[in-house]
Amino acid sequence: MTRQALLDMGVSERAVEIIERVTNRLHSNPDDYQAGIREIAEDHDAALVKIADNAHNSLPERVQALAEKWPDRPPVTKYRDARPVLYAAVEVEEIRKILARVNPWLLEELDDRLDEEDTTDYENLSYGDAGPEAAREPDTAGSEASGATSPGDR
Repeated sequence: MTRQALLDMGVSERAVEIIERVTNRLHSNPDDYQAGIREIAEDHDAALVKIADNAHNSLPERVQALAEKWPDRPPVTKYRDARPVLYAAVEVEEIRKILARVNPWLLEELDDRLDEEDTTDYENLSYGDAGPEAAREPDTAGSEASGATSPGDR
């Protein structure tokens, strides 16, 4: 189907741009899948579409069908390798929504990946010099000067 045919059918210009972006044969090097993924990741909406496509193609029954169709090119590796590039292009919550709908089995992989990327030192986590109480300073300065007492002082 051509660009013009899509436009003639009422598909928006933006939707056609996304379709073109995710169409492998239109990439600068159609034989380099990872290069195509990097091109897709440059466009937020195209990355979302490709994440959904990747999740669908990673379903067990789909992987088996693709492996039978192309026995010399196992799809599992190429789809797995594409995910970090695509995921980096969008917000985590957007990824979660897509995976929950299309392929919930990938949520665990996403969580594992996020855990690996998390460099927070939870053993030595600090909230700064003031501590968590700094966020809620009690208003006691004025009440002591005026002789007022708090309910606990009575």
